[in-house]
Amino acid sequence: MPRNDQELDDLPLPAAKAIDVQAFVPEDRLDAIRYGKPYCLQGDGAVATKPHVLLREALKRSDKIAIAEFAWHNRERLGALRVVGDATVLQLMHWDDEIRSAEGIAPKRVEISEPR
Repeated sequence: MPRNDQELDDLPLPAAKAIDVQAFVPEDRLDAIRYGKPYCLQGDGAVATKPHVLLREALKRSDKIAIAEFAWHNRERLGALRVVGDATVLQLMHWDDEIRSAEGIAPKRVEISEPR
C-alpha cells in the first residue's frame, strides 16, 4: 500500500523514547569532524536514575565512549555518550552522508618561504 510523506513522518521511530547503545569505543577512534552539539543528560525519574548512573560509571571506568542511536525531532540520530565531570553528555554525531568531503575545496599549493 503506498504511503505519503506525512504518513511516513507519523510512524513511530523504534528508538522514540530510548538511547540504544551500539558500541563502546576509545574516544581517539572517532574523528572530531563527526561531532555536533553536546547535550547534558539526566535520568527521567527514579526508574531511569539507576541505569543512568550505572552507564556513567561504566563509561568512566572503561575510559571509553558509547556510540548510540536515538530519536531526535522525528529522525533517527547518531550520538556519542561521554562523561564530563559528573555529567553524562550526549554529543550529536553526523552520519557519513552528512559529512562533506574536503576534496577539491582546499586552497591551491603556494610557495612559502621560511622566516629569516
